[in-house]
Amino acid sequence: MIIDFSYDVDSYQELLAHYGNWPYTCPVCNAVGQWQRHGTYLRYLLVSEDDGYESGSENRIDLNTYYQWKTHHMKILRIRCKSCQHTHAILTKDMVPYAISSIRSIIKVYCHKLLGQSVTEAEKRDWMSHQQFYHCIKNFEQMRLKLQELTELEEVRVKQWWDDLGILKSLFDISRSPVLECSFFQKHQWPFLMRRKNTDQCLLFVAIFC
Repeated sequence: MIIDFSYDVDSYQELLAHYGNWPYTCPVCNAVGQWQRHGTYLRYLLVSEDDGYESGSENRIDLNTYYQWKTHHMKILRIRCKSCQHTHAILTKDMVPYAISSIRSIIKVYCHKLLGQSVTEAEKRDWMSHQQFYHCIKNFEQMRLKLQELTELEEVRVKQWWDDLGILKSLFDISRSPVLECSFFQKHQWPFLMRRKNTDQCLLFVAIFC
């Protein structure tokens, strides 16, 4: 797969409409720019209508907005390397490979916990199940120590930064450059929040473009 950090879910249509050259490096053979289109496939992506990082006035949030989700049923472009014939999907900066929830949806769930909101309320509003809620929190907390190794980021040098909504909003601002997920991959050579393991039976080849 190739993760292009210059695009997000809202601009993905530009990738689908592109019929020129791609500057990507093949993660298998390292050839550069040797690509041709190789069809599309469908996937779901769950995103939030509201960033969910701030508590608002008087430590309250607008629950009618907070619990709104948008499910994208989107086409994902595949391209084939003309050098080695391997095919790769192009993902964007807000996607977690092999997961339906976007990165900022998972962070929003974690912020939901920090705000003291009830998981019962989330279930009642059909926002997500109890199991999904704690799965997202566990996923983020498992990645937290790896995030702290990104010492070039000012935010992670703050004591207990993971409990500060303002810092979380700054870290995961999708407009920041470079985006945190790009810095994370460059440090660990692994997509942020991806839980699937690399095995001899199922090798994963991942390249990025920032």
